[in-house]
Amino acid sequence: MKPQETFRDKVTREHAQTELDINYLKQRIKALNDVEDLDTLVTELDVTTQLGKLVRDAYKTPF
Repeated sequence: MKPQETFRDKVTREHAQTELDINYLKQRIKALNDVEDLDTLVTELDVTTQLGKLVRDAYKTPF
């Protein structure tokens, strides 16, 4: 194999690995964004639960 072909093969492999790495990072970013969305939802549900408990205690009836 000629040195130029060896170099070209190495560059091709590195390019393919870089594409795989980029795709993996994109998936991780999407997953983190999904977690952040869930975090907001959990906070809203917690606030709603606390408000429900306040109303229940204020009127002494199940909410």
